[in-house]
Amino acid sequence: MEVRYHGQKPDQFDQAHHIVAIGRYDGTAFQADKLLIKCPSKYEKEKGNAK
Repeated sequence: MEVRYHGQKPDQFDQAHHIVAIGRYDGTAFQADKLLIKCPSKYEKEKGNAK
């Protein structure tokens, strides 16, 4: 799905594995008002310790 966002690209956007777009679908594309970056690298250490 095409996502349109008019704003500054969030830090670590290019390294992100998951991006959450908050906004609305206008019938042709998703118009994002906000982008949330989900970067697993900062959680890998915690994940490795959980058993």
